[in-house]
Amino acid sequence: MSSIRSIPKDKLPDALKSIIRGVVANNPEALSVLVQLARDGKKEWWKLTTDYRLLKSLKELGLIVTKNNTEYELFDHNLVRSVLEELGYIKYKPGPEEPTFPISVDDLNQIVGYDDVKRIIVMALRSRKPVHILLVGPPGIGKSLFLDSIRKALKKKNACVEHVEAVKGLSTSVGIAELLLSMDPEIPCALLIDEIDKLSQEDLALLLRLMETGEIIVTKHGKRISEERKVWVIAATNDERKLLAPMLDRFLIFRFRGLTKDEYRRLVPSILTVNEGIDLDLARYIADRLADITTDIREAVRIARLARTKEEVDFLVRQIAQSRKGFLSP
Repeated sequence: MSSIRSIPKDKLPDALKSIIRGVVANNPEALSVLVQLARDGKKEWWKLTTDYRLLKSLKELGLIVTKNNTEYELFDHNLVRSVLEELGYIKYKPGPEEPTFPISVDDLNQIVGYDDVKRIIVMALRSRKPVHILLVGPPGIGKSLFLDSIRKALKKKNACVEHVEAVKGLSTSVGIAELLLSMDPEIPCALLIDEIDKLSQEDLALLLRLMETGEIIVTKHGKRISEERKVWVIAATNDERKLLAPMLDRFLIFRFRGLTKDEYRRLVPSILTVNEGIDLDLARYIADRLADITTDIREAVRIARLARTKEEVDFLVRQIAQSRKGFLSP
C-alpha cells in the first residue's frame, strides 16, 4: 500500500476510508493505535502498542508522524478522527440526559423468556455508574446467547462493546490489559466475558481492581501504567465456586437451573426461528426429537444449521444418541 502523501488533498477524505478499512482488516491492533491517537492527541509509543513494527508501518503509510521516535500523533488529527467517527470506529458517547448504553428490552429479542432478567440487564446498562452482572448455570441453557444478544444490540447502536471467550490457555493478562487500555476513558464500554472462571488469576485480579475502583494498573516495558476506564462487566460461568468471594461480591448474580423437557420444547422453537431463521414446524420437530436425550440449547442450534428436512433431523439425532451411549462404530 502506497503512502497517503501522494493522494491529492481533495480526494484524501474518501481515500482515507478505504485505506483505514484495509489497514484494520490486515492488523486489528492498528485500529487501537489510531483510536488512541484520535482520542489523546500525542502519545508515547510504548503506551500505544508493544508492536513497534506496526508503528513503523503506519508511519511509512503516512497515517502517523513523529519528531523524536518516542511520541506519535496522527498526520491530520481532525481529518482522521472524523473518518474514524464516520466509519463507526469511535463509539457512542452518552450526553448528560442520555442512558449510558442506548439499549432497550426489545433489543434483546434473541433471548426467549427470562423477561425479568432482561429488564434488569437493560437497567444496569442504562445506569450512570457501573453495575456488573454474572450469569450462573449449567452448560447449554442459553448464557452465551444472552451475551451474544447484548453484543449484537450494542454493536447496532455503535456503542462500545468487547466480547471475550475466556477459553483456558487463550486469555492472558497482557491481552486483557491491552484490551482495556485500548478503550477510550471517556466512553463507557460493556465487557462481555463467557466462562469467566477460565480466566487466569492475573486477569481476574486485573478485573477485580477495575470493578472495585475503575482503575487499570499494568507494567509495560518496565514502566507502571495507571489509567481509569468506564466498564460494565457482564459475565457467565458454569460454576461460581471457581471464583473468589471478593469477585462474586462485585456482581449482581442471576442463577439459572437446567431446563425441563417441557421448557425445552417450548423455548427451543422460538430460539431457532428467531436466531437461525428456520421454519417453525421444523424447529418444533427438532425440539421434540432432542428433548428425550438432552436439554442443551446448543445441540438444537447445531442441528438447525445442519438439517433441512425432518429426515435429516432424525439422522442427526440418532447419531447424537448413539455417541452419548459410547463410541461410534464403522
